[in-house]
Amino acid sequence: MEIQKTILERDKLLDRQEMALCHSRFDGQPVRVKCPQCNEEGRPLQKPLYSVHRPGHFVIYTTQACKHCRSRKSFRPIDPDIPWFSADHFSLQISTPVIHPMERVQTVLQPSTLLTPQQRRPVEIICLRCQGNAEASNESYTAADEAPVWTLGHQRPLYVEKDRECRNCTKLKRVSGRWIPRDAAIPSICRHTLRTLADYYGHYNEIIIAQLMDHWPPSSRRYRLRNNDKVITVGV
Repeated sequence: MEIQKTILERDKLLDRQEMALCHSRFDGQPVRVKCPQCNEEGRPLQKPLYSVHRPGHFVIYTTQACKHCRSRKSFRPIDPDIPWFSADHFSLQISTPVIHPMERVQTVLQPSTLLTPQQRRPVEIICLRCQGNAEASNESYTAADEAPVWTLGHQRPLYVEKDRECRNCTKLKRVSGRWIPRDAAIPSICRHTLRTLADYYGHYNEIIIAQLMDHWPPSSRRYRLRNNDKVITVGV
């Protein structure tokens, strides 16, 4: 009750009309956010807001300066499963739901009910940037994907890579994100490429999409340096 009272009495960060179209979860839990330009984690948002007309959608209503790339941006949730939109670019009164990133790619994914026994098995994954790092413990940059997702494909479907936080990268205060199969024999595809393919080819018949995915080259297993990277890592 005290947490709810504090939230309800906070300063109005949007105008009165827009505030009436937002709500808080009232749980007092902040939302971890990252810079959209360099993916560096910023200050957690202590006063998160969610849209009334778009249930579950996080509302970006403020900006902050990134200590890594020095730009001032509207920071986005780190959790890829939190749908979001900016109050500066979309009206809070629009009742049409924003398409969740994973919903955009459903047309190019193999339905979970049709996965083969081999595809249902957990996949050991590793942080793309930390692979081969002898100084870090394996537990800090390895994990097991218990519910792997695969693209359509008759002969060679692609494993859909995870976007998640790496404890080793966090410790070193550097950008991470992509997690790839430890086994180099398992071809994978990053989510950015997957969304692009879904936008271009998602309207085709699933037989055609499966044929396309069978011949689409896997995403690179080598980390590509960014402008603000200070640490050079070696890929496979």
